[in-house]
Amino acid sequence: MKSLNDIAFRFFRANPFIVFTSFVSIAIAVSLIVTLSVFSSNAKQSLQDEMKALFGEQDVAIVYDSEGPAYDEEALFHFAAAHPGTEEISEVFVTRAFVVPLGGNVYTVGMENDDLARSRYNTTVDLDANSVVMSEQLARSLQLEIGDEVEIENGRFTLVEIIKNIEGAGMVPDMVIFSLETAKSFPSNEYELTTTALMIKAVPGTDVVSMAVDLQKFDDRLRIDVMEQEEFVKQNMESLTVFIGVMAVLILLVTSMMVISNFDLLLYKNRNQFAIMRAMGARTKQIANIVLIQSTVINSAGTLIGLLLAAGGNQLIQPLFGRLFSIEMAATTFAWQVAIPVALICAIVIQGFLTIPAYKASKALPIQLFEENEKIDFAHSSKRRNWGLLLAAISILAIIIGFVSPDGEGGKALALLVGGLLCIVSLFLLLPLYMAPLLRALIPVVQKVFGKEAAVAIQTMVPQIRKNTLVILSISLVMTITVFGSVLLNTIQQNGLTYIHKQFPTSVVLKSRIWDSEIPTLELQKKVEEQFPGGKVYASSDAAPGEIQLTGKEAEFGYILTDLTALDLENSKEIEPTSEMVVSKEFAKEHDLQVGDSYRIGVYSNTTMQVEWIDQMVVGAISTTMSGVDAMMDWKATQFWNEFTTFNSLYIDTDDEAEVLNAVEPLKQQYPELQLFGHQKSIDEANTMFLQRWSIFLMVLAALVLSVMTGVCNTLINTIYSKRKEFAVLRTIGVRPGGVGKVILTQVILYVVIGLCFGAICGFLLSWIILLIDPGKLYVNAPLLWSVAAAMVIISVALFVPIGRKLGNRKISVEVLQDNK
Repeated sequence: MKSLNDIAFRFFRANPFIVFTSFVSIAIAVSLIVTLSVFSSNAKQSLQDEMKALFGEQDVAIVYDSEGPAYDEEALFHFAAAHPGTEEISEVFVTRAFVVPLGGNVYTVGMENDDLARSRYNTTVDLDANSVVMSEQLARSLQLEIGDEVEIENGRFTLVEIIKNIEGAGMVPDMVIFSLETAKSFPSNEYELTTTALMIKAVPGTDVVSMAVDLQKFDDRLRIDVMEQEEFVKQNMESLTVFIGVMAVLILLVTSMMVISNFDLLLYKNRNQFAIMRAMGARTKQIANIVLIQSTVINSAGTLIGLLLAAGGNQLIQPLFGRLFSIEMAATTFAWQVAIPVALICAIVIQGFLTIPAYKASKALPIQLFEENEKIDFAHSSKRRNWGLLLAAISILAIIIGFVSPDGEGGKALALLVGGLLCIVSLFLLLPLYMAPLLRALIPVVQKVFGKEAAVAIQTMVPQIRKNTLVILSISLVMTITVFGSVLLNTIQQNGLTYIHKQFPTSVVLKSRIWDSEIPTLELQKKVEEQFPGGKVYASSDAAPGEIQLTGKEAEFGYILTDLTALDLENSKEIEPTSEMVVSKEFAKEHDLQVGDSYRIGVYSNTTMQVEWIDQMVVGAISTTMSGVDAMMDWKATQFWNEFTTFNSLYIDTDDEAEVLNAVEPLKQQYPELQLFGHQKSIDEANTMFLQRWSIFLMVLAALVLSVMTGVCNTLINTIYSKRKEFAVLRTIGVRPGGVGKVILTQVILYVVIGLCFGAICGFLLSWIILLIDPGKLYVNAPLLWSVAAAMVIISVALFVPIGRKLGNRKISVEVLQDNK
């Protein structure tokens, strides 16, 4: 008697190539998903470690120096400590002290003995009046070790700790650290420039920018530093994580389809044995256990190999990713705590898909098992057709609902997304049902154009459609992903660049992070104008609510204040800033406004809770490019200043964007809510993000093509070898050996081409539906589509030409005796 394990593995030994290709498909998928997940985790951790190394636990710092205005330091400290967002506060004093053995002054820090200060300067000991901490390079230069004494300023101090030089601590690489009281007592402070900083650790969840604005209210001359990553870096990592997640789902979906195809082929070869076992008394549970053992071993081995491949390639791949994504990330220890859960999730998902054919095989009766292998029609084809048509109808309804829904509504995007996905699912359900009639219709045309061998190839394909459905659908799914992914990424990139161009009327823009900013708009504009005399500099306010009195009615509108004389208004005369306004084309069309018309304008007052009519304004120009607001007025129309017209943006036109960005950077310390944007810098960042995602997409695509073609070729090889008797019969009725090769190659190419064409149609259809969310031009990367299609066709031809030649030259007498299994 043989155990179930022995029987399961004996079936494996009888079909090694099927088992091997299943291992390979799963290993490629798991390895790629684990590698991407580990990179994402390592990149986030590297950025967090970099921030912590630079700033410690501090989130905000209040900085002032001895040459600036004098502040009530005690009052400032209590003001900052009392802020509801403050969790911990620590004072740091920075000066320069004379180190006697060195014969010169060294960058010096005085700090308190608390966790916040230690996190910033990486110290571990408590400092007293007689102790000092020194940077490693300085200690090595002075040949000092822990416990040695050193003379600094007017005293001798014991070296209690040596720390590595801290990046970002100052311009001078050498450093000595004392207790706060000791550093403040040095005589050199009388003539050295000293700086005091209040480091603040915020309560988790605090908006540190708003907190910095609040702290600025103590004195607007204070310098406030906010320790945060660049907005681009944060958004890049967040969107990258989402993108990797989407790619992982697609990889698992395609891989699962190919593994199911391979596993179905394995079951096809084993069903006769299962039927005999059932006829001899084997229970359904025993058959189920055999199938479960086979699927589990395939899945477990593939997952383990993929995990080991990812771990083995970690030292090579992670640094390459780091360079691609501009993240300082050395080849780190492999993150097993991330890799193992991700690999287990992949294994569970794939095992879930494998359970479907395993369950069906285990429940069938002996006669059903024999019949299953010989069926050429789809089981439950009427149900499949009904489901496909039902989903198609629902998808059309969802698309119509999404199309007519107002722009900007969440329901529009959801309806179009659901409609697009259901449309693709319905097409994938219906394609196999209509494949056979379509092929039969093609036979006369193919015979007339390509000859009888090609017609015979199609004729013999029809009974194989059911068995090879997953081959066509797998190729279609890869092509759908190729088309949809490339169109989506390229369209988003082009639309993003168009949006950036619209957002930058000048090369540099300063924007407020918060609404209701307290930045003095015209004062800020004057400061920048003094920095760049002769340049074009103008500011814009937030939108304010207004009311315009029309003939027989009143209408609400939104307006901003800006410098109308600095704007490049198309087809307009010179604007009178105190009495004329510019309106948008849409607002003018809606209310039939014409250039030269005069209207009474009012604004809503929060004090009186009603509209106050201010003045008559003339329509000086109608703008076709204005967006997001109905009207613009000039800052000189001071009668329209109110609590709503606070600072929004400052625009600077310059030929040297980088120089201007560096020059205005200090303004962020005075006004923490300011954000600086450069036109070229934004374009470079957008292109960088696109390149990163495009690289990942190409890598995923290459893995999918390799995985799918491995499974497809395996399935088709087994299909062709199972039809060796039929090829021998063709030989007996006059088909030459070369003709047999032509039949085989025609069938293989047809499978691939049908899958590619159907996938391309589905990809373009899905792209068109999804992009209805934000209508615009579709950008197609034709070279990529042709490359993927060519790769699949070339792989197929290269593999099946020698197979066709080999089968065509075999002895007919031997081949006619082959069992079609």
